[in-house]
Amino acid sequence: MSSKIPRFTVPIGYVVPDFPSLYWPVGSTKPHYDIANLYYTYDIWRFTVIWTLIFFMGFHMIAATWAGVVKRNLRDALAIFAVYVVIGGIEAVVSGSIVGLILTGVYRAGLCSISTWIPMCWAVVQILWMVFTSYSMMNVFM
Repeated sequence: MSSKIPRFTVPIGYVVPDFPSLYWPVGSTKPHYDIANLYYTYDIWRFTVIWTLIFFMGFHMIAATWAGVVKRNLRDALAIFAVYVVIGGIEAVVSGSIVGLILTGVYRAGLCSISTWIPMCWAVVQILWMVFTSYSMMNVFM
């Protein structure tokens, strides 16, 4: 009886895909072995943080623009915009880092590679969670 535990192996000749590398198999001319997968912890973390930054910054910029329009004072509007963007960036890096490392642990535990779509989907989940949980606070501010 063998007591060997299967190891997680990276394919020979693996190259980290460029960001975003969202592979869509329908109508693709790429061979099946050229699918964009992530294997290393740093790459999974990086993809998750970048996608989270994109979504968080987009939503925070929209909210900051709306808050600036309501203020109608250019100096205050710019200050609000700067604060929103900085806070959104900090939230994105912290949240994306935590989720990226959790994703790495889950996929490594299953000895699987991770598709480049998974970090993007989790970034969407994070921003939706932030939007949904912020709605309950609206009655406090109004």
